[in-house]
Amino acid sequence: MTTQSPSVTTTHATTHKTTQAPSQTTTHATTHITTHVPRLTSTQATTHISTQASSRTTTHVTTHITTQVPQLTSTKATTHITTQATPQRSTQATTHVTTQVPPLTSTQATTHITTQTPSLTTTHATTHISTHAPSITTTHATNHITTHAPSITSTHVSMNISMLAQTNRPTPLPTHAQTQDISPATPSTTLSHIIVNKTMDRE
Repeated sequence: MTTQSPSVTTTHATTHKTTQAPSQTTTHATTHITTHVPRLTSTQATTHISTQASSRTTTHVTTHITTQVPQLTSTKATTHITTQATPQRSTQATTHVTTQVPPLTSTQATTHITTQTPSLTTTHATTHISTHAPSITTTHATNHITTHAPSITSTHVSMNISMLAQTNRPTPLPTHAQTQDISPATPSTTLSHIIVNKTMDRE
C-alpha cells in the first residue's frame, strides 16, 4: 500500500549531452539526475494506517495476531480390565474406552481490518518524464582537408593545422594577404587559403 500526497511527484530524468567545440574536438558528457522527494515513504500496512496530509508523514503499524485457545489438549486413555469369574468359569472381556476432553477445540481465525479515514487516499502513480531540450544538439562532423600547393610540403601543412587547433582561434593574416571570413561552419575552405597565403608570404 503506497500513500502519496497528490502534490508530491518523483521525477527520474536522464540527460545525455554531446558538445562539439569549433576546434574539431568532441566532448561527450553524460549527466544522470535522480530526484528523491524527502519524507515520502511507502510501506505495507496490515491493520492501521494514519495519514496526516499537512506534514506529509505516514505512520505505519503492522500487527500480527496469533490466537491460541486455552486448554487445547489431546488425551489418549487406555483401560485394561481383567475379570475373574467364579471358579470353573472363564470370561474374556475387551473394553474400548475413548475419552475426549470437552474443551478440545481447534480454532483458526483470520482477521482483516481495514481502517480508512475520509481524507486518506491511496495513489499508485508511475510517471515517466522525457525532457528534450531544444538547445541540446548532437553533432557528428568529419572534416577532410586537402591542400594542394606547389611549394608547400606536407610538414608545413600539418604544423599549421596543429597550431590552429591548439589556439582555438584563427591566426591573424598579413595586411597584404587575402582576407576571408573564418567560420567554424566551413573549415575546409578557410583553412586552405590561410595556409597557402602564409607559406607563400614567408618564402
